[in-house]
Amino acid sequence: MLVLHITYEIPCIVNLIARRRLDFLSLNPAVPYPVLLLASGTERSLIFGDLHMGWEASLAEQGLHIPSQASKLLERLKTIIKETDPTRLIVLGDIKHTVTKVGLMEWRDIPAFFEALFEIVRRIDVIPGNHDGNLEALVPRGVNIHPVSGLTVDHEVGIIHGHAWPKPEILGCNTIVMGHLHPMITLTDTLGFSTTYQVWLRATSDGEVLAQHLLKHLGIRSESNVRASMKERFNVDLTDPYCIFLPSFNSLLSGQILNKVSRELRLGESYTGPLLRSNGIRIMDADVYLIDGIYLGKLKVLPATRKYT
Repeated sequence: MLVLHITYEIPCIVNLIARRRLDFLSLNPAVPYPVLLLASGTERSLIFGDLHMGWEASLAEQGLHIPSQASKLLERLKTIIKETDPTRLIVLGDIKHTVTKVGLMEWRDIPAFFEALFEIVRRIDVIPGNHDGNLEALVPRGVNIHPVSGLTVDHEVGIIHGHAWPKPEILGCNTIVMGHLHPMITLTDTLGFSTTYQVWLRATSDGEVLAQHLLKHLGIRSESNVRASMKERFNVDLTDPYCIFLPSFNSLLSGQILNKVSRELRLGESYTGPLLRSNGIRIMDADVYLIDGIYLGKLKVLPATRKYT
């Protein structure tokens, strides 16, 4: 049974993700951190993303001076690694902040960051994000850089950054894990004071809608039904995957405040990525959790105007 659980008296973050096959595969949030631990046989993969190292330089250009956070990100990650004992790191992209160029801060911090990680973890896989142009020049030899279309684990869990279309095999997985969104919510008390929190999102999806848009993107006309086309073209048994959106690992980043946007949750056409834009993910019905595991409810019942005491 594929389960994602946390040790709270509340609904599990991915308790409902995939009650199917493979009782040796588990996917768990490492509470209270914005990371997932995927265990498959003897392999334990720590999944995280959206570090945006070098972000401080862009703030400095706007007159806001914050020291480099790279050492704090590294120490935080070392703490998590010590607690979870992974054999592999899977980084969901946006390791750097500049999109196409490489900033001086990135040249300095990113190589040292990965070299320090290689001292304690033997395998590191990276799925590039939309900010990771020229990343190959920054990471040490031995870091496995995958296509932006993502990777799969045991044909059960698909892992992507989220800004690009996944490879077809991912739509045959029971769970899709992605970053990119930087999901956040704002809660307002009765006095009008607001606090913004990073959150996890767990959403269901319509696999046929996702596949229909993917086939269109690939220039493939589906003459028969979509499920048959995915099987015939890619040998993929289409599923209706659960979609897990990770909070950004860098807690200082801004993000999408999900309960301040329209009910259609457009979120900006260029930012959300093709899976959300396809309307194949039931995002407004998503379960929302704080990083410490507290369940807030469905996204559609968390309007910005609601008062909390």
